[in-house]
Amino acid sequence: MIGITPIAPLQPTEVTFNYAGNNTPPVAVLTGLNTLLLSASATPVPDIVALGATITADGIVNVAGGARTGDGVFAVATVNVGVSSPITASVDTGGSTLPATATICETNAATSLCLAPPSSPSVTTQINTTATTTFGVFVSRSDLITLDPGGTRIFVRFKDANGITRGATSVAVRSTLFVPLFQQLFTGEFAVSNFFDHNVPQEFVDANGNMVTFWGEIVPFFDGHQGYDFPMPEGTPLLAVADGTVSFAGQSADFFCPPLNRTVNGPLIEIDHVTTEGTFKSLYFHLSRADVTIGQRVQTGQQIGLSGNTGCSTRPHLHFETRRVVNGRAIVIDPYGWDGSGIDPWTLHPQGTESVRLWSSGQAPALFKETRLAPNPSGSSAPVTLTVFRWMGVRDSQYPNNEFVEVTLDPRFAPTGSADLTGFSLRNNNGDTFNFPSGLILRSDQPIRVFTGAGTNTSTTLFWGRSSGVWNNVSDCARLVSPTGGQYRLANASGACS
Repeated sequence: MIGITPIAPLQPTEVTFNYAGNNTPPVAVLTGLNTLLLSASATPVPDIVALGATITADGIVNVAGGARTGDGVFAVATVNVGVSSPITASVDTGGSTLPATATICETNAATSLCLAPPSSPSVTTQINTTATTTFGVFVSRSDLITLDPGGTRIFVRFKDANGITRGATSVAVRSTLFVPLFQQLFTGEFAVSNFFDHNVPQEFVDANGNMVTFWGEIVPFFDGHQGYDFPMPEGTPLLAVADGTVSFAGQSADFFCPPLNRTVNGPLIEIDHVTTEGTFKSLYFHLSRADVTIGQRVQTGQQIGLSGNTGCSTRPHLHFETRRVVNGRAIVIDPYGWDGSGIDPWTLHPQGTESVRLWSSGQAPALFKETRLAPNPSGSSAPVTLTVFRWMGVRDSQYPNNEFVEVTLDPRFAPTGSADLTGFSLRNNNGDTFNFPSGLILRSDQPIRVFTGAGTNTSTTLFWGRSSGVWNNVSDCARLVSPTGGQYRLANASGACS
């Protein structure tokens, strides 16, 4: 807590603080991050408290687009704790020269829509005492912007009728590459077993113990994984994600597979996609059949082969991989791009490059991890069972409804075709508990899903009401506890339910 008592009027000043410790250099002064905008007046003045909010909730606005141009947006919420006054909100880059321009509009707080077309670089409005006024800021770039949280920032400043700054906020800005190229990979929905590792995607080479997802979460899966693994039945049709030319279709070269402890090969398809933003490659591994040949032109959505369990594979699945041609080198990238805080680790690696978001809107396979089993698969006779345990999606901390548990009646042990869930509960290994509503009836043809987040309950959909995920992505156990204390359990890792 820092208290300051002015003894005379003071024009707006960025007050700096010195942060230093033993055996470390002093912290650099970063205006808007570790400084305090201070002013004082002999008469009442407006006082605008402002907060910038980005889509990714990390203080970074991602300006998506191609290698040259792109667009991004963020919001600003304000409250005036001073006197009513006309206020001009303006945007700037804080003295840094960036290949970016910004426009601003006042928005409807309920709908987030602009009240008038965005103007550059400022908008003037009346902000009364205690009023909460919101704004939208639209950022366009004419070149790539490398993230530098202290230097690449967009500032929003609020000035009174005399041009004196009465409040400010800022967000960091960076470019993200978005080439809406890829379409549907397969029909249906399949869980993912391994993600692209942004912390050195080099299979059987990287062993640093960290797999980093595209949103920056560290997960304990296949270290160094170069693509996405989707477990699916052998023979599932696979589709060309974009128009292109088949550059390889056949048996891969022999290589040693550590999981199988032997030398393997298997059918592989590689398709080249040439765009104005460069050349990208899509690769399909572990196939049971290839339906295309080298040199063949393929169209988006065309069946190119069938999934299988060949090569370095321990169970039926598709390994889907993407590469970007940079200076003649085909470098593995993540087609979901990079959306984590800070700079993508793979971009900083000597052998790496920037990933590109290649999935067109609504076409990317949903990424989730789950356990899905039939009722009583081990020979038990519980009438009320758990059949689906989906414990992980993208950013569960922000989107808790990624998670759900499905409760299913086993008609073999429920002769009436229904069961009263009064007194039943769900628990995780941390002791968090969800109690089923009294009188809720589970029917043999109507499973009930319990989502972690908020929502409106129905007879088949319930909501826990939590603000973030409750299931541990590393090791957890979904426990369905009956009124008598008996438990029916589903695990997401070996030993999780012991």
